[in-house]
Amino acid sequence: MPDLMTRLKGADPILHLDARSDAPPPPDVLERILAAPPPRAPRRRRTRPALAAVAVAAVGIAVVAAWPTSGGKVDLAARAYAATAPEDDVIFTVITSELSVDAAPLQQRTRSTMWQRRDRMHSVEEVVQTGVNAGTWRYEHDQKDGVFRTLLRGKVQAMREDDPGWKGDEGRAGFAQNLLTVVDRFRARFAEHRMRDDGETTFADRRVHAYTVLDPEQAGARETFYLDPETALPVGDVHVLPSEDGETRITEVVDRYDRLPPTPENLSRLDAPAIDAAER
Repeated sequence: MPDLMTRLKGADPILHLDARSDAPPPPDVLERILAAPPPRAPRRRRTRPALAAVAVAAVGIAVVAAWPTSGGKVDLAARAYAATAPEDDVIFTVITSELSVDAAPLQQRTRSTMWQRRDRMHSVEEVVQTGVNAGTWRYEHDQKDGVFRTLLRGKVQAMREDDPGWKGDEGRAGFAQNLLTVVDRFRARFAEHRMRDDGETTFADRRVHAYTVLDPEQAGARETFYLDPETALPVGDVHVLPSEDGETRITEVVDRYDRLPPTPENLSRLDAPAIDAAER
């Protein structure tokens, strides 16, 4: 398994864009952007996908801890899994992500607004970079019929999930990752693995219940999900990843999570008229 930081660095969503003076910061600055690509993403000179810029950061983690139960009572994690079943709704999420390392308390903040249904997605990301290469950038993405498009400063970059440059099933796996948020990653971990119940704590100034998954392949790598004990909804998570600078920490807070009925008005949120206009 490639180490987690290697996969994080491979997720840079702006490498495929023009490296001119009006482009986003150089790759060495944004290589740690909040993202997690599909395993072993292809290294190509031409277009590379903004795979994990949309859906921040689904690092594949295998879990070693046991799942506790109590007297036949349905536990909070099971309630959360049931409460977040997408069914046929349009899922609307607003998530604020922050990236920091031991050597620099805050390097980047991203606010992502996303509408998703089945294999369709439309999102807007507002990125604030701090430090020497400080600046702000706005990305708009959509995914439909196997095509992923990104709008940045009036220009559109597009790629297909069946692009011949992919190896094996990497394209489809990456497009599937584009649809994932904190909520989806929690559901995947609950369904596929066992999670360690860390009990009650506080997160984002809220009383929450914590569940952690560990990576047995890399000491110190872990992901902790936080659930609201009243609503049984995920309110955020934290990735802790070993790095050369100490620990890299990615914190995501779910500011809003709504399941919207598939009415014509809500379905229209999946469209991206600004991207369509810029592409013409």
